[in-house]
This record gives sequence, C-alpha cells and structure tokens, in this order.
Amino acid sequence: MCGRYAIFPPFAGLERRLGLGLDLPPRYNVAPGQTVPIVRAGGDGYALADAHWGLIPFWARERKIGYSTFNARVETVAEKPAFRGAFRHRRCLIPAGGFYEWQDLGAGRRKQPWFIADAGGLAFAGLWERWRDPDSGETVDSCSILVGPADPALLPIHARLACIVPPEHYRDWLAPDAPPPFLFALLAPYPAARLRAWRVSAAVGNVRNDGPELVAPRPEPH
Repeated sequence: MCGRYAIFPPFAGLERRLGLGLDLPPRYNVAPGQTVPIVRAGGDGYALADAHWGLIPFWARERKIGYSTFNARVETVAEKPAFRGAFRHRRCLIPAGGFYEWQDLGAGRRKQPWFIADAGGLAFAGLWERWRDPDSGETVDSCSILVGPADPALLPIHARLACIVPPEHYRDWLAPDAPPPFLFALLAPYPAARLRAWRVSAAVGNVRNDGPELVAPRPEPH
C-alpha cells in the first residue's frame, strides 16, 4: 500500500512532457484525507487540480468512504464498483518527490520506514472522481493511488508499492480512449534500477511532523 508520500521538486518530467508549470509547495508527510495536487486531462490539454486523497465514488451517501479508498489494487481496479468507472474514464497523475514504505523486521521489532524516490521526481498512477454531497450540495474532487506488486529487487522492503507511471507514458495514462490492456501494461512494477531507497527516521509515522529532515537518510544499523 501507499499511505504516505512527499511532494517536492524537481517536476521536470511532468513539466516537459505535459507542458505544465508546477509550482507546488514542498510537503514531506502527505497522508490520506489531505488535499493533494493531481494532474488530469482537460479541455485541449492538461491541468493541475486539488483533490481529497481518498476516492469518494459518485454514488456514495457519505464522504467517509474515502478513508478506505486512498489506494486501489491493480488486480481489482477494473471490477470494483468504487473504482471501475474512474479507471475507464478519470485517470490522473499524482506528482511526488518520493514515498514511504515500512519494512517488517519480524516479530517484536519496530517496522523500519524507507523513502523511495526517483532523482527526477515521479508521478503515481491515480484515479479521480467528482462527488456531490446529497445534503449540502457541495462538490468534492477526490483521488486514489493505484498499488501493485513490487519489483523483485524491492521485495525486502515491501511486497506492494505505489504504481509509478514511466515519464514516457504520462500522456498515454491520461489518454481518455486508452484501452484497458494497454493501461494494465503501464502498471507493471516500476524498475528498481530507476529508483533509490534509503532508511529514514520513524518520525514520519506521526502525521504532525513535516519537514525535509523526514527524508534524510538514516545511518545503516550495525
């Protein structure tokens, strides 16, 4: 799963390939339930928008369903009622500097957080939905991050990771008429050779903490 990530530059891949200017304030401990930036197709090009992290299906009676839909599994995204419509018609990219995963060190030991990043920045494969509160009439855009099996080289950290869209396929992921078999090919495990991973402080476990020190490498244990 992907339950925490960071937003910081560079966003060169998104800017160059989609013609966007992304001036996003750095955030180092983004958590479900927060408002996050997404990139989606719109009009004649691509646009940056804000979305609640935790997808609220258009048919939901209450927005609290979003607490359990911040991730969508690759294996079931095309069938699950909460996600299948968005997978077909409302895909997005979610800009990030990297993301956190917690390594299970065995019984009785505290899990070790790792930060996983691409030096050029990255973008998660996302889904978005627009929901209207039946009581207040408020309209809310929300999103989910797709997760799938990890590249074998990253299995010691975690078996499942956020799906990262290769920069050369940003436009393909956002294309409204992309067929499902092609989309699933884009969701293959992102090559570990394109990523860097290092241990970080357990302070990231507290969502109130937010600063560049959270992504600072922690010394190797002896």
